[in-house]
Amino acid sequence: MDEAETLREKASRLMNEYEAVYTESAFAQGLAAYQQLPAEQPDAAGLHLEYGYLQECHGRVAIRRAARCYEQAIELDPATISRDTSSPACRRR
Repeated sequence: MDEAETLREKASRLMNEYEAVYTESAFAQGLAAYQQLPAEQPDAAGLHLEYGYLQECHGRVAIRRAARCYEQAIELDPATISRDTSSPACRRR
């Protein structure tokens, strides 16, 4: 963070970086910045919106990773899904 960049600007920059390239370091640093900001600006609605969006982006990445795992399981053994009905993933179908 250069000296002219505020914590809010840093958080926003890291959120945009994470949205563009999904690096874990951008998420972790952005998360840390957004966790500090509500204490400084508790009434800033836009701040809470940005913080939520960062977490939403991270959730989408996690869901895509989970989907790839499920796809791999199906490719390896298509019967896995029908056999493993006790799995929480299967119960949600």
